[in-house]
Amino acid sequence: MTRVYIIRHAEAEGNLYRRIHGQYNSNLTKLGMKQLDALEERFKNVPIHKVYSSDLKRTMMTSTAITRSRGIEAQPLPEIREVFMGRWEDLEWGNAEFYDREELIKFHLDPASWSIEGSENFYVLQDRMIRSIIEKARENDGKNIAMFSHGAAIRALTAKLAGIRSSDITKIKFCDNTAVMTLDVHADSIDMVSEGDASHITDGYSRFHRQNWHKSGEKGLDSSNLRMERASQKDINEANYWFPNGEWARCAEDDVSVSYKGDVMMGLVAVNTVRYAPLGMGVIDICCLAPKYREQRYLPQLIGRAVSICRRDGMKSLALGTAKDDTLQKFVHLGFEQVTEPADISCKLDITV
Repeated sequence: MTRVYIIRHAEAEGNLYRRIHGQYNSNLTKLGMKQLDALEERFKNVPIHKVYSSDLKRTMMTSTAITRSRGIEAQPLPEIREVFMGRWEDLEWGNAEFYDREELIKFHLDPASWSIEGSENFYVLQDRMIRSIIEKARENDGKNIAMFSHGAAIRALTAKLAGIRSSDITKIKFCDNTAVMTLDVHADSIDMVSEGDASHITDGYSRFHRQNWHKSGEKGLDSSNLRMERASQKDINEANYWFPNGEWARCAEDDVSVSYKGDVMMGLVAVNTVRYAPLGMGVIDICCLAPKYREQRYLPQLIGRAVSICRRDGMKSLALGTAKDDTLQKFVHLGFEQVTEPADISCKLDITV
């Protein structure tokens, strides 16, 4: 018998920014890095002989919670990656809800019936997860191993092991970041000892404590998700009512996006990847929300759009232009580090993957 711990990655950009990161490669967040300490403490006295991880950065980074104190390295295992989301990869969840609402409902309620151009089949996902677990359990018979994977992949695996049909997938709760599933794998069977166990994560370190998407919305849809579009001149003119002092003067060289909730304009984000390209840096010249929508939970989605634009343009970091102290602290809270160079930059976020 082999004991296998299946562990979901810590909070990653897609979770915070509300973007669809199936096999899109992304980083852990500031909170995600803190969650690693709690996960390390949980496994402090648990013998682990081998560690495997999806080869995506967010899982490989999470695996260090176990490997760093043991002097071992995680073996990359692409077979336990997240489901591939096809043309939805790195799309805002809000855009998927607006343009592909019925398919998004299928994804949440009956993933075997979901199909987007280029997407991975639910049963193919289940088969590769089961096959990988059995294979690694046989290679490590009589030992304890840890395998780091992803939310939808683990949910599909749980359904397979529990004999739950795709159309009944909502019987399986979403697991929090770094949640642990424990399996005992025998020669001819797999026993699920526990699932979705995140008892090591306190409310302050839990993503579920900060977001309600896993509970809210009709048919699994989240009313807090924004959609993002390329801004028109009309959008920019409207934003001038919020910022009447000419801050939009540089928009000709920026990539400017507008955010919507339904058909209501929520805010804009302008990213300059031209002037700072020699530094490998994209800069948010303006990242703003309409006055009545200036809530902390919406700001990460604007930052997520900026990160996506900068990666697309080959930038290594995202920076914030000169900012007031209250604005600066919001960005620092979301993982940016204060800098003094160049002089017109307040803080910077490493976005390399």
